[in-house]
Amino acid sequence: MNKYLKTAIKTLCMNSGVLRATCEVATKRILILGYHSIQDIPSKSSLGIGNGNIHSPDVFCEQMQLISEYYNPVTLDDLEMYLKGIYELPRRAIIVTFDDGFIDNYNIALPIMDKYNIKAAFFLTVGAIENRISPWYYVLRKMFYETKKENWKENYCDKSWSLIHDVDKRKAFLHASSTCAKMTEGRQLDYLKTIEKALDIRASFSDEIMMTWDHAKDVISRGHIIGSHTISHPNLAYINKQELYAEMFQSKKIIENNLCNSVNHFSYPHPIMDPHCNKQTISVSEEIGYRTALTTIPGYVRKGDNPLKLCRMGTPKYKSRIDFMWKIECAFNGIIV
Repeated sequence: MNKYLKTAIKTLCMNSGVLRATCEVATKRILILGYHSIQDIPSKSSLGIGNGNIHSPDVFCEQMQLISEYYNPVTLDDLEMYLKGIYELPRRAIIVTFDDGFIDNYNIALPIMDKYNIKAAFFLTVGAIENRISPWYYVLRKMFYETKKENWKENYCDKSWSLIHDVDKRKAFLHASSTCAKMTEGRQLDYLKTIEKALDIRASFSDEIMMTWDHAKDVISRGHIIGSHTISHPNLAYINKQELYAEMFQSKKIIENNLCNSVNHFSYPHPIMDPHCNKQTISVSEEIGYRTALTTIPGYVRKGDNPLKLCRMGTPKYKSRIDFMWKIECAFNGIIV
């Protein structure tokens, strides 16, 4: 479809209320939106966090304003009660979530959400918070994109990667990520140090980019939810059950001990590779006592869905409010774009 025609159709639908009208008769759907980082100058951290995971404050503020004006922001606690059949949610309900626990969530995103009275859920990568270190994928990405070396040979296999161009660095980074994502805690750190040596670069293990426990306490005091995002951000579908249990159980207990607050909600990390959750991760989530667990599988939530495998939508960074509302309205009508 011609892009100008598509824009015209979007605009017509928004102005006429066609999509909203059809939504009222559609099966009730709840949308969970996933964010990571909100930064004044996204390019400053794109080498670490990844440009696709960063929204500017202006874009985020407009999206929160649209949610407050045209939709009904609710919380994961509300959703839990709804899925149990003991609480009804308004139509066009939206839940805002953040993964990882970056400090900008507290400094920039939180005041914006408070302004529009939107209560979000923040899922913390506990090891990064507890040890005041950057997540492994942040360290890894920065090393590959900042190194002056022109090639890299991994110790784990007899293969070399060119690092001359950014596209080559991305391929090498993705390979290293697929290796590191299958590891937890100490093994991750050892692997990062071998790459640090091979790339002849000083790794950014502590850039003070994460929230502190005091920040998390204040988040709760302002009516928001703190949940777990594991200890070391592995892909839980690729580690053994003992490691899986430790990542999910210990992260919950560490948060509860530091915040004196129960942790009922979990977010499955998805650093790389599919799947990022499976029957075993769902079973362990239930055994540990999580009441909801969020995936990054694109989609919406309906009554009857498994609360320990909830779909979640990535959020567009577009500056156009039409693009944002188009994606939201399509989802409410059962179409994921």
